[in-house]
Amino acid sequence: EDHAHRRLADGQPIEIIDRGVHNADSGPDFFNAKIKIGETLWAGNVELHLKSSQWYRHNHHLDKAYDSVILHVVADHDREVLDASGVPVPVYVMKIPESVVRNYTALTSNATWPACNQHIRQLDATKTGFWLGRMGVERLQSKTETVNKLFVQHQGSWEAVWLQLLASAMGFRVNKEPFVLLMQRTPFKVILKESHSLFRLEALLFGQAGLLDDASDEYSHKLRQEYAFLQQKHDIKPMPGYLWKFARMRPGNFPTLRLAQFAALIHKHPAMVSVLLQIDNTAALRRFFDAGVSDYWHTHYRFGAESKPSAKKLSDETVNLLLINVVAPFVFFYGKYHDDEGICTRVTEWLADTAPENNYITRRWSECGMEAENALASQALLHLREHYCLRYRCVHCYVGSEVIR
Repeated sequence: EDHAHRRLADGQPIEIIDRGVHNADSGPDFFNAKIKIGETLWAGNVELHLKSSQWYRHNHHLDKAYDSVILHVVADHDREVLDASGVPVPVYVMKIPESVVRNYTALTSNATWPACNQHIRQLDATKTGFWLGRMGVERLQSKTETVNKLFVQHQGSWEAVWLQLLASAMGFRVNKEPFVLLMQRTPFKVILKESHSLFRLEALLFGQAGLLDDASDEYSHKLRQEYAFLQQKHDIKPMPGYLWKFARMRPGNFPTLRLAQFAALIHKHPAMVSVLLQIDNTAALRRFFDAGVSDYWHTHYRFGAESKPSAKKLSDETVNLLLINVVAPFVFFYGKYHDDEGICTRVTEWLADTAPENNYITRRWSECGMEAENALASQALLHLREHYCLRYRCVHCYVGSEVIR
């Protein structure tokens, strides 16, 4: 159809001045659109449906969010829709080619993931790369929501937010919740006050974790004695020690060792955030996490059980996960909060210089022709699956839209 001769279902001429902003949440599909109907310029929202009758099927007539809809775009105008005042909502019928409907139906009804797997290798690799770059940034932005909530909760204390995020990540999947509870039970100011001494910091953290109740050797007994003093000094209460999980876990992931590594990091960088924000390359970022545990942990993974001597440093794989899941979203949010695009760009460069994650999702994408060359790309692929594929948002995805066409 000639754009200059578009007409509404009732025959009135229509001109799209500004399609507005696409809305990915609840409410009309496009906000703040501008259209000209006849000689009148209208500003408001636009709603899209396959059939006009879906307006009532979706109960939009009961939702005040749809009172400002100025245009209803449909493929099949099967029922007149009235606004809150009883006036018909202007309808524009947009015919959808049969091939588009067929391709869209094939994608959204395909139980295999990804539904577009047979088409990926046929697409323009450069454009696909640009799309993944956008997905990587979207992933970062979605992760900053958690950082923002903590920022509000801790009343703008960057150091407190950082420690909360780091602790949560140090627990990984199995002991994430106990780590979070530990930080809730242990005031940030208390941790900071005792950070000058690694021994006192260990006593504080292990005591608050409830892991010193059954002191089994000389070192844990000393920590327990020190914790009794700190507990009285700061008027703090420990969490139940039974919440920590050790079963079916490699010794390197035992929560006792993770707590020792956490304490070592805090002791090495009492003012972690200021140090972190001065880092401008990934090599320095990795050195940031190179903190040696206390001597006791060189020969232990848990209290009372000796092991072969080893440095017990964070592995490269663990550091990569911390860079992806803690450093990147935290620093990206800091950059956004201070409107500093340079900091945000630095984060994407760090991820682009970090090895990609290797899991069943990234491996499946690789089999289909979407290879993750770095962590920014692997994060993009995770985001693409979670927020587009599993929600059948094919029309909003570069790959899906190309297949549909």
